Amino acid sequence: MVWQWTHRRHFPLQMFSAQFPMRPQTPKRMQAAARMASVVSSTLPACRRLIRETFAQLNASLVMISLPKTARQWLYWMSVCYVLGFIALWIGGGYILTESGRVRTFMDGPTGIAAPDIAQWQPLVGHFQRTYHWPTEVVSPRCDFIGWAYFPLLSVVASRHPTVALLDDRGQIITDPVFPQNFRLHPLRGRQLAGVIRQKTVGTSH
Repeated sequence: MVWQWTHRRHFPLQMFSAQFPMRPQTPKRMQAAARMASVVSSTLPACRRLIRETFAQLNASLVMISLPKTARQWLYWMSVCYVLGFIALWIGGGYILTESGRVRTFMDGPTGIAAPDIAQWQPLVGHFQRTYHWPTEVVSPRCDFIGWAYFPLLSVVASRHPTVALLDDRGQIITDPVFPQNFRLHPLRGRQLAGVIRQKTVGTSH
C-alpha cells in the first residue's frame, strides 16, 4: 500500500480507488445528469424570487414589530436560516420507498406490520407524511422533528409530487404503477426504490 500526502492528512488513495472504482459514464447516467442540471437550472430562478420576496416581507414585518434592535436582528437571521433550510430540503428531495400504513398484508396474508407499499416524495433529510394509517385505524400525519418544523411548507411541496401506490389493498404487487413526470429518486434514500423499479423493468421485459 502506498500512502500519499493529501490535504494535510495521510490517506490510502490506492486502497480507496481499488475498493470504490470510478464508474464509467454510460449514456443513461449522462442523461440523468443532464436532467438533474435542467431541474436545478429551472428551480434556481424560482428560489431566488422566493428568497427576495420572503426577505422583503420579513424585513417589513420586523420593522413594524416593537422589539429591541438586537432581538429583531436575531429573529431576522433565524428566519433566514429557516427559509434557506427549507430550500435545501426542497431542492434535494426525491422519491423513496416507504409505508403508508394502509397495507398490513402481503400476498393475501396478514402480517400486522405496515408493508412498504408506496413511492413517496421526501425532503433531503427528515421524514414527512401528511397522512398515515396507524394500526388503531387513525389517519394522521407521521413526521420527525424536521417534518413537523417545516410541515406547512413541506405540505405545499408534497402536494406537487403525487404518491405512487406499489401494492393494492390486498398486498398484491401492482405491475404497472404510473410515476409522475417530475419523478426523481431521492439522492440519499432512493436506493431501495431504484431496486424495485429495476425489478419491475426486468420483469416486464421478460
